[in-house]
Amino acid sequence: MNTVFRHADKACVSDAEYIHYWENIREVLVRLGGTGYSDAMDKIMNQKMDSVTEEHYKELLKHLMKKEDSIKDKMNDLQSVLETSGDEGEFKL
Repeated sequence: MNTVFRHADKACVSDAEYIHYWENIREVLVRLGGTGYSDAMDKIMNQKMDSVTEEHYKELLKHLMKKEDSIKDKMNDLQSVLETSGDEGEFKL
């Protein structure tokens, strides 16, 4: 997820990257689920996503990115508080 996440601002990856990521995901799922998953994964690979579903996932991704930014901001605030509290062993919130 982290590898693909960096492309979220443009909501796309190149065809070569997509195939690379898909092959990695497919390999793991087939290994976990057995060879019966191989045909199902091939079928999923070739399915088209309708525009409504695509927009839904774009919105979910935007929401997830906002939450991640919020968490990063809170972590930075916490780090600043810890740094300013010094060696006193206390938090100053």
